[in-house]
Amino acid sequence: MPPSPAASDGTSLVTEAVLSIDPDLLRHSFLLAGQPGYYYVRIFRKSAEAQPVIVLADTGNIPEASVVNQIDVVAWVTARTLLDQPDTTMEQLGSVGRWITISPPIGSIGAVTNEVLFDGGRPRPRYLSSHAEIEDVVGDTVRPLAPGDFAVESLDARGVRVARVGRA
Repeated sequence: MPPSPAASDGTSLVTEAVLSIDPDLLRHSFLLAGQPGYYYVRIFRKSAEAQPVIVLADTGNIPEASVVNQIDVVAWVTARTLLDQPDTTMEQLGSVGRWITISPPIGSIGAVTNEVLFDGGRPRPRYLSSHAEIEDVVGDTVRPLAPGDFAVESLDARGVRVARVGRA
């Protein structure tokens, strides 16, 4: 029997936030009806010299704004804002850190997790089949997300800050 999942993230978690990204920054903005995309971001770093591992979870507020559909834009915004690298280009995303995406369960389909490798700015997902694989990439304990944890309201209630990017 596998060990029970951790109730909290490990000590290498350096920040967490909800990114609220203006629809004008996202692809297919005409499908978003003026709604921002929301993404739960956790950044892990084992030491100041270590490359960060960024775990991006889709809050599921709008399917067209899913982290899978918008990974390059969400990663670029994360690098420029939460990682404080304002000059980052799409082509540099692979050298910024390691990227993991988590999509919430939909109906009978469970959560889908990928490590995303960037090749010249183009995302290439590598499916992660277990929570243990996420922790192997991070190198630390990663709190799994229950279905209700993906909602912005749940994250706000836990005190996770919301960072708005785009129009004021």
